[in-house]
Amino acid sequence: TDKLRAALKALRQRRADLDAAQTALEEERQTSQRLREQLEASQSPQMAAIHSQMDELTKAKSGLEESNKALQSELFSARTELRDAAADLDASKAALSRTRAELDEARMASVSLEAEAKALRAKLSTASGELEEARKARASLASSAEALQSS
Repeated sequence: TDKLRAALKALRQRRADLDAAQTALEEERQTSQRLREQLEASQSPQMAAIHSQMDELTKAKSGLEESNKALQSELFSARTELRDAAADLDASKAALSRTRAELDEARMASVSLEAEAKALRAKLSTASGELEEARKARASLASSAEALQSS
């Protein structure tokens, strides 16, 4: 019976130790739960701020992407206009080249016409001189013929 009493006492002690351990465990669980809640509560404003910043960054990124698309569109339009302007410039250069060639031909024709006019003036001068000589000769002949008829 002493053994039984000692065993019963040991069981009671164990039971008390287990109850104390159970109570300590429950207290630790409650403390852990409180700390978890405090952590979540302290993290909530931080997490909300982080989420807010992420939302702002996402909006900014979307805005930048839209701006990028608009700039790409403007760049495409500008390149198209530049190509069109380059084509117009090439066409203008070709037209200018043709006009210069026509002008050169006109200048050469003008020089040729001037030379021809000069030659014609020289012929006219010669013909005028010959005509004057022929008139003088005719007048001389007429005067000689009158002199012969009067004699």
